[in-house]
Amino acid sequence: MEDYKTITAILVDDEQSVLNGLQEVIDFDRYQIKLIGTAMDGVEALKLLLEWQPDFAIVDINMPGMSGLDIIREARANKIRTDFIILSGFGEFSYAQEAISHGAKAYLLKPVNAEELNNQIGQICLEHSRHSQMPINQKYTQHLIDNNFNRLIDGKYTDSSAISSFLQSLDLSIGMGNCYVMVIQTNIELTEPEKMLHKLNETFSNTKHVFWQIDSIKLGAIFNITEETSFRIAMKIVEVMSEFCPGTTIGIGDIVNQLTNASYSYGRAMTALSYKLFDSASRVFPSDIICTTPPTLRLQEIDCLPLVQFIVKRDKDSIRNFCKDFFNSLLYVKMPPPNYVFSMCYALFAQIQKEFSNFLQENITDFAGSQELYQCTNTDQIIDWLSNTFCKLSDMVDAIYGYSNPQSEKRVDISSVEDDIIVASQKYIKDNIAKRIKLEDIARNVHLSPSYFATYFKEKTGANLRDFLLQTKMEYAAAALRSDNQTVMEVADSLGYSDYRSFSRAFKNIYGCTPSDFQSK
Repeated sequence: MEDYKTITAILVDDEQSVLNGLQEVIDFDRYQIKLIGTAMDGVEALKLLLEWQPDFAIVDINMPGMSGLDIIREARANKIRTDFIILSGFGEFSYAQEAISHGAKAYLLKPVNAEELNNQIGQICLEHSRHSQMPINQKYTQHLIDNNFNRLIDGKYTDSSAISSFLQSLDLSIGMGNCYVMVIQTNIELTEPEKMLHKLNETFSNTKHVFWQIDSIKLGAIFNITEETSFRIAMKIVEVMSEFCPGTTIGIGDIVNQLTNASYSYGRAMTALSYKLFDSASRVFPSDIICTTPPTLRLQEIDCLPLVQFIVKRDKDSIRNFCKDFFNSLLYVKMPPPNYVFSMCYALFAQIQKEFSNFLQENITDFAGSQELYQCTNTDQIIDWLSNTFCKLSDMVDAIYGYSNPQSEKRVDISSVEDDIIVASQKYIKDNIAKRIKLEDIARNVHLSPSYFATYFKEKTGANLRDFLLQTKMEYAAAALRSDNQTVMEVADSLGYSDYRSFSRAFKNIYGCTPSDFQSK
């Protein structure tokens, strides 16, 4: 079994909570770090340094006895070559400048960012391993590569001298000049990224490149310009990846003149990769596929009234046809920008959702989730999502109002229904009938989503929720009117009616006479 150099360390801070926190966030196993000890003051820290001479120390700058800067000075005076990471609550440049002048490797502000701290530790561990006769632990080497190149493509790593130094420290073949980024996306989570990266590096051992892991389903690659085209290189990668993840796709970014501009090439690679929405058969998507023709159609120019009517009437065939026609209207070119397609589909969804929320006087947000839209991977899935979403909304509206069957009975009898949810909802409605009950209130009481409860109620009782609510309100009104303790307007107001006419019309629809006539009988 191959041995790796163990890196030794001490932690110094006058707060026990900080020491505990550092021990929790530092990745000791990944970097093969052995913690020699901890200290809560400068004097104790110096004793540890003199006795053990650890590879690195994390030291608070402001402590009793001796400051962090004093500790570094004393260590250097005693020829101790320990690397220091200084922690401080002070952001003044003079503190950092002095710490660096005394050989500190990093100056980090509290509260410490765990990723930033581990990156600094990784750099120190790498340097110590390279200066020793022991092999470098591939685990933390790859971890450093992943972290640094992810920072590079995010635009957070732009210091060319620091990047060049990092490349040299790891003996990476990629140069600082002309290059391009590839994004390698799999359709499953990467369970063995180390094996994939090893195979890819082996395949391109004679080409200036670097491979790293971006996230759980993506690898990144950067190549310097060679006589071999980027497309041919990408096809080779697809062939290698087929051994691990069949169906891998690759986006190729634009060529940039230096490695520090890799974030632009990465963005273009990601955009190019999004065009697989229109072409599920292809495996490689170069940046020249990106559409440069701006769209002309806006949602305001789409007549959504027919869709609203189809939803109300529960005309599902017409809903599906509308969604197909709407989607086709977005294809002003063969492959428009995918973000335009998604944004227009979401805008239609949001507008219809708003229309019916206002109409129903309910905040209907549970019948579909926009995240499902953005998970669609081809055009058919988008059309299906639109169609299914609006058909589901149509079922919900019908379950509440029953507009698709205007001849339905107005009198509702659900007393014979033996269902725990229906019985519980019926009791809740009757107990709270004098309040302004909303669909979401009833649904919450029986632990269901509003849209599911509405369709469940219709399915189990055969009645529309609106008709049942109306009838229950009028039964309450009839009982109140018989008591002679309230006027008609008082009863109407207690049920949420602001005008007599609406109340009278609803009452007459159930009892065949006006509330006044009913009370006078």
